[in-house]
Amino acid sequence: LAHLIGYEKLGWKLYMKALNSDYKDIQDGTTGEGIHTGVMGGVILMTLKCYAGVDFDSELVSINPCLPRKWQKISFNFILKQRRYYLQIKRDKIKILINSKKENYVKVLVYKKEYSIMVGEWKEI
Repeated sequence: LAHLIGYEKLGWKLYMKALNSDYKDIQDGTTGEGIHTGVMGGVILMTLKCYAGVDFDSELVSINPCLPRKWQKISFNFILKQRRYYLQIKRDKIKILINSKKENYVKVLVYKKEYSIMVGEWKEI
């Protein structure tokens, strides 16, 4: 939340604290019991929504990244509405590949501009 409302340094500090919570055992010896899946799920969600800037909640997938200064890129894929999206996000470009058996084109928003992505072909924006 801190990152989303403009407190990037605080957001990064809290993100790193959550990310390292199991490795550094900040909960007094519970790391031996296993990972804290709620925390890890939250870290993944923050990575995708805040830093990669992906919004899954609208009709169209929206991408508006804000990579942390320490990151050069992030790459990941996900399935949504029977489509597999592959994203490679760098500071100066975004590459998108979408696979779908139902359609030839899929619309996405990148930096609030609508693009029609041909299924099965990489699109660089």
